[in-house]
Amino acid sequence: VSRAFTGWTVHNSSDDGFFFDITVHDTGEKSILGHTLPSERGIEDGLHVLSILANHPSAAQFISTKLAVRFVSDDPPQSLIDGMAQVWMDNAGEIRPVLRHLFLSPEFAASAGQKFRRPLDFFIGALRATGTDIHDYWRMESMLQELAHMPYGWYPPDGYPDTAEDWMTSSGLLARWNVAMELTHTAFSEQDSGMASQIYERVGQPATVGELVGVVGAQVFGIPLPADAAAPFIDYASEGAGAEMPVSGQVMANKLASLYGLMLASPLYQWR
Repeated sequence: VSRAFTGWTVHNSSDDGFFFDITVHDTGEKSILGHTLPSERGIEDGLHVLSILANHPSAAQFISTKLAVRFVSDDPPQSLIDGMAQVWMDNAGEIRPVLRHLFLSPEFAASAGQKFRRPLDFFIGALRATGTDIHDYWRMESMLQELAHMPYGWYPPDGYPDTAEDWMTSSGLLARWNVAMELTHTAFSEQDSGMASQIYERVGQPATVGELVGVVGAQVFGIPLPADAAAPFIDYASEGAGAEMPVSGQVMANKLASLYGLMLASPLYQWR
């Protein structure tokens, strides 16, 4: 395989990217996984190897497993993986039919709540839930560094881990709680602070604490909160007075940012 890829390199300038240098390519005949690569070829050798690997059953299993773990659960059924791998083999490695098979499967339909959010998932969802405007990247980068999930920040070629055991740590959860509160309290920030959440604009004029919690919960979780899940948030926002307590200006000023932050930091939000 290494002989097939001789001559594959990059320009000295980082802007120019890949190029093939025929002068250093091994043009001899090669044998790879039972396939013969004829002599006197150039870049075709490397492309041939990629085709061989992409159409190998092990590649079909590997990629299907990665996709199922990403979209279904940390331990997806082998039957789902096998079905995806077969679709891969039947379609010469075309990814769209594999994804179609996955997304139309009953396993995917039942996957809600089975995946622990990776930090970047957590962060992007929090930005959307709070309607945060990004004025400068420095604060966003600082938060992603605190969450230990900067894009392209994982140097091994296997990518960031994608299972709960890798992210459900005391330091990781603490970072999420801190970022949730920092993000929601940027509603009070000026533009030069890097970002500003739009939580006050998003909630409108709820009449009661119960309505307020319902509005915020729908924005954070994307679904109406069950009564038992809403109860602790109602208790916090009303200071024990209950769901029928009227929403005053004081409640909005003193509780709204932390209410968003508590929901984003809650166990329920960490799963998707």
